[in-house]
Amino acid sequence: MPKSQNDPSQETSQNAPQNALQTGDRIRKHRHKAGLKQAELARKAGISVSYMSLVEHNKRQIGGALLIRIAKILGVPPALLSRGVPPPLAARLQDVARRFGAQCSGPRSSRERAAEQRHIDSFATQFPGWAQLIVRLDAQTQHLEQIIAALSDRLTHDPHLASTLHEILTMVTSIRAATSILADSQDISPQWRARFHRNINEDSQRLTEQARQLVAYLERVAGVQAQPASPPAQLDAMLRLAGWHFPTLEGAAQDEQPISQILAQQTHLTNPEARALAQALLVRYQQDAKALPMAALAAALNTAGLDPPRLAQHLGCGLDLVLRRLAAMPAKMLAAPVGLVICDSSGTLIFRKPLEGFGPLIRGGACPKWPLFTALAHPYMPFHTTVALAGYDTTQFECFSISTPIENTPPNQWPLFHAHMLITPARAWVGSALEVGQNCRICPSQGCRARRVPS
Repeated sequence: MPKSQNDPSQETSQNAPQNALQTGDRIRKHRHKAGLKQAELARKAGISVSYMSLVEHNKRQIGGALLIRIAKILGVPPALLSRGVPPPLAARLQDVARRFGAQCSGPRSSRERAAEQRHIDSFATQFPGWAQLIVRLDAQTQHLEQIIAALSDRLTHDPHLASTLHEILTMVTSIRAATSILADSQDISPQWRARFHRNINEDSQRLTEQARQLVAYLERVAGVQAQPASPPAQLDAMLRLAGWHFPTLEGAAQDEQPISQILAQQTHLTNPEARALAQALLVRYQQDAKALPMAALAAALNTAGLDPPRLAQHLGCGLDLVLRRLAAMPAKMLAAPVGLVICDSSGTLIFRKPLEGFGPLIRGGACPKWPLFTALAHPYMPFHTTVALAGYDTTQFECFSISTPIENTPPNQWPLFHAHMLITPARAWVGSALEVGQNCRICPSQGCRARRVPS
């Protein structure tokens, strides 16, 4: 296509590396590809030709609705027009803005704050270092909040702490009673007075020792970095530290020795319930590794690509097995990162491997519109759905989900189902993607029929 006379920078922008182009350069580049004149694009976008010229020459930053409108006219995803802002970074900034926006005080109205949030892409484009700093500070804040929550949970439910405090209160009450008798009674015999003194001395010594042990215990608790207290949280911590991959179980014989060795190394599994959950998960992992070896899955990936239904057909195995094995595969063996969630028949998340950009996967806090729950309501039927997170214009994900019965269903009883959903970044932008949320507390979707609590 010939070079436009009123676009002298066309040749420069076309020859520049894609990640070096600014938003205006990208709009101009794709406009030329679409065979549109600047005035025609401005008319269809509902802006003046002069303003479009400023945009294309990077003298005006755009985002939000106008960027989406121009992207639709040019037939490209909005992410291709933004100046290389990674969608996960923009999504994290949106999370920070929503979680802390309600706490902002000052003369600005909520409408003004919402208007500022629409320029997050522009902010991240112009100040990528500050954007990354905000995300890192937010991650540290969430980490500290997890520590506080874990300590609070332990201080509230720890049986050792409860029994120790009960003993301390009992000894304090005993000392108080003995001293009251000595203070209020003048005619106590020397023998009884000596007995009260001995009791006060012994109780004081026990109180001192209990207090010393309590302080040492609390210091140990405070020194734990976000040590989870509940069994599911401890299981999540074990999986996160292992990267959801256990090499010793790949190709191992179906016995308990490698599982026992792994459990022996998990010092943060501090209660029997957590160890029972971990052992059940590792047994399932070992069974999956035998049914679908990692080498066979890697070879199939080279042939079929990251397409779970096609992989299941190619390998002759169940889709749920493929989804679990993909989630257990080391990241370096995958062409794109993956996340996985599994829920039981009640809809409770029992397995969580987060995917950056998809948001925090909170137990009991999932969006009811996730394809995971659609699959749960339609057993055996595989679903392939492209979803877009509410409020994120350029972030889309592909979800592969299926619901299958758990093994060993007794005769004459209804089977119990587990639903799986694998999450991957979308390979192509889809204009009709299903809008879903992360969880109701931070979801900006208006008029949602599935909302449980206000945002």
